[in-house]
Amino acid sequence: MIKITKNQLIPLSLGVLIFSLLIVIYIFAAWTEPPQAPPGGNVSAPLTECPSGWWSAAYGRVCMEQTERGIANMWNAIGACKGLGNGARVCTHNDFQQICGTGVDPYGASSGWYGDHGDNPNEGANNSDDDYLIWNMNYCANNNDGSARGADAVSLNYHCCI
Repeated sequence: MIKITKNQLIPLSLGVLIFSLLIVIYIFAAWTEPPQAPPGGNVSAPLTECPSGWWSAAYGRVCMEQTERGIANMWNAIGACKGLGNGARVCTHNDFQQICGTGVDPYGASSGWYGDHGDNPNEGANNSDDDYLIWNMNYCANNNDGSARGADAVSLNYHCCI
C-alpha cells in the first residue's frame, strides 16, 4: 500500500487543481461564438405563419394550399408544387391528417395523390420507387388511404404543402 505523507499531499493537490483549471480554460478557449444569429444567412428562417390562402397546422410547420389543384399525374404534380419554391411538395398523408386535426376538411375530390411512396399491389412487391399513395374518400378519416398507383398511371387531384 502506498502511503502519502503530508509533505506529498500538498504538491499532489496543487497538481490536480492546476490540471483541472487547465481543462476548464481549454474548454472555454475552444468555444467560439457564431458570427451571426441563427439562421445566419445560410438557411431560410423556419415558418411560423403560412402564406395567405394556405391552411396551417402545427404552428405553421405544415402549410397546405386551400385550393385543391386540378388533376395531374404524380410527376406533373411534383413539378407544379416544386415550382412554388420554398420547399413546396405534394402533401403527404400526415400533412392531411395534421390539417384535419385543426377541424378543417381539406379533401374535395373523392380521390387524389398523397406525396408518400407506397407499394402498388398490381406491380408486385418492392416496386415503390415510382408508386404513390392516394386518398379514397372525400372527407377526413383515419383510414383515408387507398392502394398506391404508378406515378404516371392515373391523373388525380392533389394539394401542395410547405
